[in-house]
Amino acid sequence: MKESAKVLKDNDVVEHIFYHEWIGGGNGTHETHYYITRGRVGARKREKDAEERNNKITVELQLRKRQQEERDKKMI
Repeated sequence: MKESAKVLKDNDVVEHIFYHEWIGGGNGTHETHYYITRGRVGARKREKDAEERNNKITVELQLRKRQQEERDKKMI
């Protein structure tokens, strides 16, 4: 038996597509079953993702400011 899962995220909807591929014994039987589940991403998860994005932006801006200050010091 072979199992795989794929996750798609679009507009806060998470979709899981699972499929089970079954290959039988000597007679070569082969079947694939698909199971699809959907759910909404919770408000706390969206909030946490936004916090992480903001933190990354803040760190990036601090780094750029520090680099600019170093360049300014070299020019003096």
